[in-house]
Amino acid sequence: MKEQIATNGSSAQSTSALNQIISDKEFVIAGLMQQWLATGDFIEIENMLTAEQTLHTTQKLIGLKLLTQDYTAANSLINQLPNTQETYKRIQSINVDRLTTNEYSLPENDEEFLQSVALQKLPETAMAQSVLTLVKGESFAIVPPELPANTYSQEGAIVEEMSAGMVIAPNPARDLIRVDFSTSLEPAQRQLFIFNTQGVKIYEASIREGENSTIIKLDDFAPGLYYLNASDKEGNSEIQKFMIQR
Repeated sequence: MKEQIATNGSSAQSTSALNQIISDKEFVIAGLMQQWLATGDFIEIENMLTAEQTLHTTQKLIGLKLLTQDYTAANSLINQLPNTQETYKRIQSINVDRLTTNEYSLPENDEEFLQSVALQKLPETAMAQSVLTLVKGESFAIVPPELPANTYSQEGAIVEEMSAGMVIAPNPARDLIRVDFSTSLEPAQRQLFIFNTQGVKIYEASIREGENSTIIKLDDFAPGLYYLNASDKEGNSEIQKFMIQR
């Protein structure tokens, strides 16, 4: 029994270490992509992503093809993804249709599908919400927990109501933005995603539990309109748009 426990513990540690290595590598890839996107070096990005041949890098390669308007290559990569990625594949196929169709109108069955994904707690939730925001102008707000009357914060001030708004300032921005999140007595860890108007995710970051704001530098972002999606660990999210002008 002790040997079994030791084996299980060792296996769990190995899995944790492997996941950390994968996470670190994805972070490095994201950093290199930001650097090369800033200089327009799409060939270097494509070579790096193609060499990796992982699900993560294939999805980023699809995003690159959408960014460079190579929709035929994007569709080919989407179709090559495994069946376990059906949700992702359908969302990206809808996105390609949107980008390649004049006066695009979202079909009813596709809208119902996106709505169902947008309201769940899935890895593709932020993507579905962003497509709905781009096509239908919909917004998805973080709903704060209900508090009993006369609830006090740690500073002793009465909390009469909680703001459900996420604030981005300045907006329009030039060099950086400050993002202030919805307030909460116990702020949870959040994930941030930034999408361009083509629905391509170009930035992501994790915000540690307890942090109510963050600064994002915009040096590597081109001028234009962007959508920032903030999601908490419960799957609630909010999308706000901001503009970069220089």
